[in-house]
Amino acid sequence: MIILNKIISDVIKKIESHRGLSEFIINLAKFEGWLKVEIIDSAIKLGCSEVIPEKDLIDVTFNFDNKSYAIELKTINTNYQKGFSRKTRPITKNISGVIKDIEALQKNGEYKNKFVLFIVFPLNLEDNKKKWNYHLKKIESLVNLIGYPLRFKEGPKGILYMGEVDGRITK
Repeated sequence: MIILNKIISDVIKKIESHRGLSEFIINLAKFEGWLKVEIIDSAIKLGCSEVIPEKDLIDVTFNFDNKSYAIELKTINTNYQKGFSRKTRPITKNISGVIKDIEALQKNGEYKNKFVLFIVFPLNLEDNKKKWNYHLKKIESLVNLIGYPLRFKEGPKGILYMGEVDGRITK
């Protein structure tokens, strides 16, 4: 898992320094494609091999230290904060997408190390902890879920979460 911590650290630096990404945040627009490119760039820089996007319908796959990795990505836009564009996709649909990714990875036996990485934005936990925790509890099947606070270039806050997918099928 050390390689994933290094990838996450590199990606967080990219997220927090990218001016253009702030426009996505302000307009509550998705940026999974950009995130995928940056994760792949970081994995290659850090010496991962067989780094492949969209292999077996998984966002990012790679090998490191003779271990296979599969990562699914999501960006979750909230409507908790004022001053941001309104989107019609409710947060519950975003959470359902994360749960579907978890279930798909649980069924996939090809990869030993399976993770879901998702960014929630804008999210100021000081003001919206109760609302967000209600949704976060729905993703309880992720093991070792870690949240990394984000501050986007133009000021909004968010959180990058990464959790390991337990190989046991829960349904």
